[in-house]
Amino acid sequence: MKNGVVVILAWCMVFFCFRVSYADKIPKFGKVSKEELQMTSVPEAPDEDYVYLFDNAEMFIQKDFTLRIKRHVRIKILSEAGKDAASIKLPYWHKDRIHSIKAHSIQPNGKKVKMSKKNVFEEKVRNQKQKVFTIPGVEVGSVIEYKYEFESDYLHYLEPWYFQHEAYTLLSQISITIRPGFNYHVFYTNTPPLEPVIEDILIPGGELKRYTWRMTDLPPIREEPYMRTKEDYMAALHFQLVNYRDAWTFHQWIDSWPALVEKYREKVNPLLKPSKLIREVAQKAAPESLSTVQRIKNLYHYVRENIETTERGYLYPRVKPQKVFKENKGAGTEKNALLISMLRSVGISAYPLLISTRNNGEILLDQPRLTQFNYMIVVAMIGPRAFFLDTRARFCPFNLLPTSDLVSRGLLVDDDQGKFVNLPRPRATNMTHCITEAFLEDDGALVAESVIRFEGYKAYRNREKIREDGEEDFVNNLMKRAFGEVEIDSFEIFSAGEIETPLRVKVNYRLPAYAQDAGEMMYLKPAFFARISENPFKRPERYFPVEYLYSIASEDKFILTLPPNIQVLEKPANTLKKNPMLKIKYGALASVKENKLVLNRYYFRRKTTYPQGEYKSLRHFYDIIIAEDQNRIVLKRISLSETE
Repeated sequence: MKNGVVVILAWCMVFFCFRVSYADKIPKFGKVSKEELQMTSVPEAPDEDYVYLFDNAEMFIQKDFTLRIKRHVRIKILSEAGKDAASIKLPYWHKDRIHSIKAHSIQPNGKKVKMSKKNVFEEKVRNQKQKVFTIPGVEVGSVIEYKYEFESDYLHYLEPWYFQHEAYTLLSQISITIRPGFNYHVFYTNTPPLEPVIEDILIPGGELKRYTWRMTDLPPIREEPYMRTKEDYMAALHFQLVNYRDAWTFHQWIDSWPALVEKYREKVNPLLKPSKLIREVAQKAAPESLSTVQRIKNLYHYVRENIETTERGYLYPRVKPQKVFKENKGAGTEKNALLISMLRSVGISAYPLLISTRNNGEILLDQPRLTQFNYMIVVAMIGPRAFFLDTRARFCPFNLLPTSDLVSRGLLVDDDQGKFVNLPRPRATNMTHCITEAFLEDDGALVAESVIRFEGYKAYRNREKIREDGEEDFVNNLMKRAFGEVEIDSFEIFSAGEIETPLRVKVNYRLPAYAQDAGEMMYLKPAFFARISENPFKRPERYFPVEYLYSIASEDKFILTLPPNIQVLEKPANTLKKNPMLKIKYGALASVKENKLVLNRYYFRRKTTYPQGEYKSLRHFYDIIIAEDQNRIVLKRISLSETE
């Protein structure tokens, strides 16, 4: 079982009550009952826009040693928003095949609307393809269903089966028919081991085994803010081929991590041998007179800055480091291979580290297979001290990894048997600091200058945005997100290319409708750059952890100069809110001296992972911060004689 799913497991034990709605037999395609057509909601999930009535798949290992899957899905539409479920995408690897797609909707009155084959399209998404279609004639109350066949030449690792979906599922079932001689391991994630129903199927010359797993009444797993990937939390089955035996042959597939490491090392190590040119450049960029840490840093900077990144890449470099060096471009994996080659050429121990990036899912330690990984980064060693490096991101400083690399562990392909190592959490202070000096005009407009400093990942991400958007659009978007309607007079950006230093932005601007004018009175909110205006956690319940990429901090100082005829009638109260369990602190201070109002706000979140049991407290703390950030300043117009 996957690490870190204790809460999920407990949740599954409560809700997976194994109620069977379709007895022991899945209805035939198109045979929809009155009960299905008349259904208006599911008692266990009354707010769902649609529900999966069932999702059934049958896997077969065929005589020609290929894999075949027949899949049949039926969905009930319960609201207007639920009609989006009629848009279907079926992803598959480029060498696999999907065919025999059929789909239709059955309206509440029983009318059937079939989909034409001409409405099935194929799209390419990175290194995958997908079949795309929309089921026609969908109304609220309709039942939609589709079926298709999938074929693959790969039998070592069968397609995983995910019992849960983004909507409530009444029944999910998977069966697999195994031919004699095949020996598979079955792995369970996010569910206790399930006992399959086993059937013997007689065929000419032998007997097949059919295994069926079934789960009912499954709560949805949806994309939520600050989660890795939803597949990490879905109840699932994984199948891995261990060996094949018949009267003439026996074949053992890789069944251990050391064997897998050896296979990877044999393929990649010849590519990492440095050429004479690479050795000369590395020695010049990182001379022996420097400390070992500085030499590692210099070579990291050299590859990151001088070699263009064409794409992220995958596990294996497709070209040798010599070619990457000569052409000054390569995928992230290939740039990292070049860095390993350069480090080794100057006598520094460096190895590939295989990872599964954040959106690719957690590594299952009980399943030794390379297909779990999708990227390779670098580990440079000084004795027991390890430096984790990825040259892919142009604006990522030496002490940080790109955010997609922020995962818990990786497989180190060293000179021994290899091992899993934990990647350290980022230690950099990911700070946003802003000082705003402003003057309030008599009509309620604000004329201001803000100096904003970004540190750590905040600097890295904003440098990326400057490259993508250009400086002017970057500043416009930055200020609009913070203050809404804004008129920018001028701006300066400092140290945009000096990635080891904080990024600074100075902006002179005007907020034309900053204060609400009500005759003698004026009402306004503090112009805090880092103000939180919306709670990211909408749902009252959450059944998996909140996982931030990194800790953050922000400080705002707002100095407001008032005209002589306006005075502060009411300022926000000083406040300090903190939660030691959540490791969150929020504070705000306000003072008035003569015609100046000075407001200070700070916010620190030092924790990155919050288990499900802390979700409600975290959500509530956001509500507290938002309420505090909405506190108003009340001003009053007075005659100048009153000031004398």
